[in-house]
Amino acid sequence: MRKSLVLFLFLPLLLDYGHADQLHGGLTGRVTVASPLSTSDLEIMLINPRTEYSKSARIRESGWFDLSHLPNGTCTLRVVSSRFGYCDTENVPVRAGEITRLDLNLDVGPNSQIRCSADFSAAGLKTENATVSAQLTSQEISNLPLAFLRNYQSALVLVPGAAPLERQDDITDSTGLLLAFYLNGSSGSANVTRVDGATGTNIWLPRHAAYIPPADTIELINISTNNIEADQGFAGGSAITVLTRSGTNELHGSLLGYHENSALNARNFFNHLDTDGDGKADQPGGQRSIGSATFAGPLVKDKLFFFGGWEGAFQRQARTSTATVPTEEQRNGDFSAFDTSIYDPLTGKKDVIDRLAFENNVIPASRPSAQAKAAQSLLPLPNLKDPDSDEYLL
Repeated sequence: MRKSLVLFLFLPLLLDYGHADQLHGGLTGRVTVASPLSTSDLEIMLINPRTEYSKSARIRESGWFDLSHLPNGTCTLRVVSSRFGYCDTENVPVRAGEITRLDLNLDVGPNSQIRCSADFSAAGLKTENATVSAQLTSQEISNLPLAFLRNYQSALVLVPGAAPLERQDDITDSTGLLLAFYLNGSSGSANVTRVDGATGTNIWLPRHAAYIPPADTIELINISTNNIEADQGFAGGSAITVLTRSGTNELHGSLLGYHENSALNARNFFNHLDTDGDGKADQPGGQRSIGSATFAGPLVKDKLFFFGGWEGAFQRQARTSTATVPTEEQRNGDFSAFDTSIYDPLTGKKDVIDRLAFENNVIPASRPSAQAKAAQSLLPLPNLKDPDSDEYLL
């Protein structure tokens, strides 16, 4: 009984199940064949048409096949028979951190050529592992309106269980506008972000990601929120894996430009100033420009590729705010409009008992010091239209 138990525990280690890790995906499925085909005569091969990467495996007698450690991308699945040629299933998605399920039905056509039909319906319920995760592809990242200077983190709000995002105190410790995000009620410090497998966490501020890749350089974002695999450890809230793009056998590139300024933006609701006399409220200055470029291609065809990306953000920001400043009467010591009495500090006892109030709440002009008058002259007068207002609009 003990020997049988040991054999049972180690048996899964001897089988080549489809496996996925944070940088690679897996593909598994079952092949159903019709006579005269036989699974022993078939070989299955996955091909990435953009890089000509390929990986093959034998189909087991039970009809199951598994392909592990596959690069992310959209591939072609080819079934090869030594007697009846081959057939292809195109647009097979391989996603890093996920195991794709694809079942095939094979038969032989009238021209003695093997035929295949794919069934993706089995992927509706994921049974390959228990990880709860969501993914954002490069197409979604490129097409979604990303906030905060095109920070990919702004798209994490789409993940089930995510709370609204907010800015972090990242002025000096990062290369991007970091966002604080909370998933399933966990602390922001419980999230771990990896870029191409390397942990990108600020060791002094664990809630901060150390690096924010430009949006146009991202191939895939995998967000695991529960039952996280061991290779994505150190995460109590979520494990976020960002994969950057790779080059292909063809030259590709992209350019992006975005610009906004005061002529394109709406006026702040609280801004009522008209300093130029044109009858319209002034629009505060300020502008923002974002540029992005990528370029990719082959170094050695089918073997070695390059990819480069750049993104820059430039902004001059203006804002509208109000501040309370002294009126002309208050500058001259006249506080008669206030009901609260103002007392003369030079009267009464040391314990402020028996102090006398200024007559009519007016402070004599001789009382303010020269230093106080100099500091007061640096403050602007109220500039709102309301004559009784003591506010200055910035």
